[in-house]
Amino acid sequence: MASSLDAIVREMSELSRLLDDLPEDARAERAVVRDQQNTLRAVAGMLRAEHPVAVEGLQDELSRLLRQHEAVVAARGVVAAAGAGGGPGGGDMIAIMEQLAKRVDEAQGREELEARIRDVRRRLAPGDSARRAT
Repeated sequence: MASSLDAIVREMSELSRLLDDLPEDARAERAVVRDQQNTLRAVAGMLRAEHPVAVEGLQDELSRLLRQHEAVVAARGVVAAAGAGGGPGGGDMIAIMEQLAKRVDEAQGREELEARIRDVRRRLAPGDSARRAT
């Protein structure tokens, strides 16, 4: 089991990818993955309760993560723009460019980054007991 929030975020991202890849009719496998996600959420909650973070630190982290996300999205846009010219092969070229864009996302850790952004935003939400102003 993960011992840090960053590790939990990575594991949650991997589990989300696994869920996306599982067929809809794989109910038993999907249930196991969801149980693992729930366990990780509980562990993350305990870790956050043990180690509260100042709101200012979370806001700084969110700003940094959002700048990083913009760069990742921009890199993906460059790949998409490169394939927008169409030309011979039409649909084949679009499929290739979509695959390339997906690989760019994976290489830059887009899913993990977005999971971390969601986590920080949730922690900044009013009423979250995991954060305390210091």
